[in-house]
Amino acid sequence: MSENERFSTVDSVVFALSLLMSAGIGVFAAWQSRNHATTSDYYVGSKQMSVIPVSLSLLASFISAIAVVGIPAEIFYYGMEYITYVLSPLLAIPVVCWVFLPVFHRLGDERNITSAYQYLELRFNRYVRLMGTLAFTVMTFLYMAIVLYTPSLALSQVTGISLWLTIVCSGGVCTFYTAIGGMKAVVWTDALQMGFLFLGLLALGIGGLITAGGFANAWEIAVKGGRTQIFNFDPNPIVRYSTWATVVGGSFMTLSLYASNQSMIQRYLSIKKSSHAQIAVLLNIPLKIVLVLLLALCALVMYAHHWDCDPLLAGYVSKSDQIVPYFTLQVLGFIPGATGLFVAACYSGALSTISSGVNSLAAVFLCDFIKTYYDDRHSREMSERKATRISKILAVTFGLITIALALMCQLFSNSVVRVSKTALKHLYFP
Repeated sequence: MSENERFSTVDSVVFALSLLMSAGIGVFAAWQSRNHATTSDYYVGSKQMSVIPVSLSLLASFISAIAVVGIPAEIFYYGMEYITYVLSPLLAIPVVCWVFLPVFHRLGDERNITSAYQYLELRFNRYVRLMGTLAFTVMTFLYMAIVLYTPSLALSQVTGISLWLTIVCSGGVCTFYTAIGGMKAVVWTDALQMGFLFLGLLALGIGGLITAGGFANAWEIAVKGGRTQIFNFDPNPIVRYSTWATVVGGSFMTLSLYASNQSMIQRYLSIKKSSHAQIAVLLNIPLKIVLVLLLALCALVMYAHHWDCDPLLAGYVSKSDQIVPYFTLQVLGFIPGATGLFVAACYSGALSTISSGVNSLAAVFLCDFIKTYYDDRHSREMSERKATRISKILAVTFGLITIALALMCQLFSNSVVRVSKTALKHLYFP
């Protein structure tokens, strides 16, 4: 590895600052809430959150390092069919806004619900509620583990630091600010981290275009390599990507995420007015489109550089998911701090997803298991101070479990995108 292809001291400082800023937001949120520790404040930000940060937080919840590292690698090897996924929010999100969101917002105002699965008990019975909670718990733990493992793999590739150390350190920072700051810390760190994510992708895309000789040249190389087919209407169900799968299947996936996922519903409830919450959700349509197009641009310039020399086949990397960080070092390694910014972008997507998952897991466990059992046993409701204290303990516990599961992800041989999609498709349902 040449001098320009190393993770420098400046890069380390940039990356460390991104983690410290996230931790600082958690400390500030905890300090703000020191005199009114309630579960409403901890789980829905006392319903006082603003549209823009919540919209960015909604985007961040499931746009993880899997997207930053995995999607460009998928496009690099298999072409542009994946980007038709950007059409799925156009179909699903309006349904969420005008069908599902008003229901949860009304229940939040009238019944003071926090867990999405409280609705299942109101609509059916407690057993259905517990089944939904258990499915969500298993899915979230699996997904968070993969999400934490992916950027740790990238950081290990560009720095030489051991994989287990990066998993433990980054997971520890995320658990810390989520546990002490609650929803306010989660939403504002998500907004900050989305800023890092967009800046990192822009830096890589622009840097790659400059070294590739411009967009026209990069596109011409991709055309010759058969990487520019976008629409594929082949009805064969076993093809890797087709327009039917990405648009129709992606719409149902988006619907399940935005209409019934606990992390999303907590954010809807964190905004006081239902109409403002709808605006926050609708803003995700253009944000998702821009993000996926930036990822496709990174894949395009990456292919323009390596169309005749696959880094995986050449032995420069050991897994396909390491191609993006390897390319980042090549393109941005000579700019002080640029590689650190991109690694921060990878981690931004991961930490936002993990913080959302940890906070929402704590919410469903408290509401669907602990408080239900406590109220039945003692014939009275648990005090807010005690419930908030238990919530923080749950957040720390779930963060530690996620770190342990991420350490086990080294056993997977498939790409992170395919592993995550396999886990999600078996456990998500509207």
